[in-house]
Amino acid sequence: NSFLLSTVAAWGMAALELIRCNCSVTVEVGGKPLKADKTAKQFGVQVVKVPTGTTLKVQGFRRDIVIAYRNLRTVVDSKIQEGRLGFVARDGMQVVLSKAQPM
Repeated sequence: NSFLLSTVAAWGMAALELIRCNCSVTVEVGGKPLKADKTAKQFGVQVVKVPTGTTLKVQGFRRDIVIAYRNLRTVVDSKIQEGRLGFVARDGMQVVLSKAQPM
């Protein structure tokens, strides 16, 4: 993922935002939730097209969370009627969106 982060930074001008969604986000790594950054100005996710592919960027946490399409294992949409959508990365990281408001 560090390669991907440097790629996104290097291609910042060439990145094309496809979707931005302000919503409640929870992220778990190894079964433990990550803490949100209370000083963050934006919370939610962005789907960004960069020269190396499409990435999911999670905003509002203390560390940069970027999942490349090739590192995405599963999209959980069984609770979409309840307003929840989940992404599971190959390394086991889980990102769950709720109360989504597209912009």
